[in-house]
Amino acid sequence: MLTFNLHSLLMIVASVLALTLGLYAWSKRYVVGGFPLSLLMASVSLWSLLYGLELASKNLETIKLLTAVSYLGISGLPVFWVVFAARYTHLDNWLKPLTKLLLFAIPAITILAISTNDLHLLFYRHRELVTINSHVFQKLSPGPFWWLHIAYSYLLVLTGFYLLLKMYSGSDKAKRKHVLLLIIGGALPYCVNIAYVFGFKPYGILDITPIAFLWMGIILSISVFSLKLFDIAPFAMERLFSSMPDAIFVLNLQGQMISTNPAAQSLMDKIGIDRLRATKDAEDVHLDDRVYYSTRNQIFTPTFKQMGELIILRDISARKHAENELIKANRELNEAIDLANSLAAEAEDCQGQH
Repeated sequence: MLTFNLHSLLMIVASVLALTLGLYAWSKRYVVGGFPLSLLMASVSLWSLLYGLELASKNLETIKLLTAVSYLGISGLPVFWVVFAARYTHLDNWLKPLTKLLLFAIPAITILAISTNDLHLLFYRHRELVTINSHVFQKLSPGPFWWLHIAYSYLLVLTGFYLLLKMYSGSDKAKRKHVLLLIIGGALPYCVNIAYVFGFKPYGILDITPIAFLWMGIILSISVFSLKLFDIAPFAMERLFSSMPDAIFVLNLQGQMISTNPAAQSLMDKIGIDRLRATKDAEDVHLDDRVYYSTRNQIFTPTFKQMGELIILRDISARKHAENELIKANRELNEAIDLANSLAAEAEDCQGQH
């Protein structure tokens, strides 16, 4: 039976907030860093929810099950963090398929160890329920596999911060504000977790790291909604993009439309996404009574990894009209010359006959 209290409810609130941010990040998953960030926040949400249920439970076997399942989120957090940092900073040349698989080796061992802990006691040497101020908590004595999990997690976390700091040092002033908030938001829960690992925790037992992730969620919310964390271009470039008379379409690697300027939006109903994808480079595109010249350019990250494609349609109707008029005038001139030559020839023939 579950008995909810202030501690458990706070964890559940943190879970809901993390899930909300995760869903937002998922909606931006085709933007660089969006997909790993959605998985990161999903892991936070799972951990916070199950820890909240654990704090509401008074049955040791139920708590053991909740703890084991929560490590699906806990063990994946540092992996998703370092992948997010690598993608967001574009310092991701090392993220090959095999590398990503190897990153989950220790988390897989962690999940196996916690799930079978009663057989070997290598993850938690001892666990018991204690009552403090009428609240029931699980008291844990860590084993060697728990310390392996902690050491590996901190290694990945520090790697992520290293990548962000490297990006910070090479960014302009406007971009640094985004990266700095991201660093602060990410550092807060891990600082709290370090304090927990070394014994600084309420009641000598309670892990408030998920609550710190609540604050991380708030800081990330400010970054996402107020400072536009996912915007790639600075504001000046965004204004230039919006004011361009040419129709500009930005597609991701899956061929999905991720951005258009106003000129492109006015053409979407006429051209359609399928015809746009089929448009070739240096091709004339006829839409109603207008003619557009198309150019296609691949978009690369600073590390030369393709991330999408840029299609530009330039209205050349006036030029085409002038060319057609010139061709028509040239044809009429040639016809007039031919006619004049023909008449001259006939005149010469008449004179010869006389």
